[in-house]
Amino acid sequence: MKIKYFLLIFFLFESVLYCQDNSNKNLIIFKTYEDFVSNSGINLGIIVNYLCTDWGANKIVVKNGSQEEKINMNKYWGFKIDNYIFRMNKDGLRLPLFVFKNNEKVFYIDGYINFDKIAFGSDGYSIRESDGCFYSDNLNSEVFEITKIIKKEKYNPKLKDLITCIKRSKKRAGYQSQFNGYIECLK
Repeated sequence: MKIKYFLLIFFLFESVLYCQDNSNKNLIIFKTYEDFVSNSGINLGIIVNYLCTDWGANKIVVKNGSQEEKINMNKYWGFKIDNYIFRMNKDGLRLPLFVFKNNEKVFYIDGYINFDKIAFGSDGYSIRESDGCFYSDNLNSEVFEITKIIKKEKYNPKLKDLITCIKRSKKRAGYQSQFNGYIECLK
């Protein structure tokens, strides 16, 4: 029994170290939407870790030289890792939103779902008890849960097929199943 606990603790510790040591990705922050548009981001250093809480504390730990610093992401419009863009949602759920698709509307995924893969190359994931998908009119406008599109955009003929798909997905049992359906709708 002791060996099982030892192995469990060892592998948990090893996986945390693996995540933290695997990043060579720089965190580029954008203080404002205008900074994003003009590509005037600030490189804060290499991502080491991230911290989040259910009450909306979003911090990314970066290393610049020998110094580590916790960056409060709620202060900024958004950030970039490689060519992946995240926008901070300061209303409602207060979480980073991964820009999934930008066309007729801007579509987002809960940023924590993809963060581990993008920042560390691992297959970590997060399941939230919410839609997990969001949309806005543009990259700087108010963000809504994806199911709100059913009422808000019902007269938009360009979104008719998407809305029908989202209605179907909303009827699925469980948040994960609904989320998977929404992702299929957005592809």
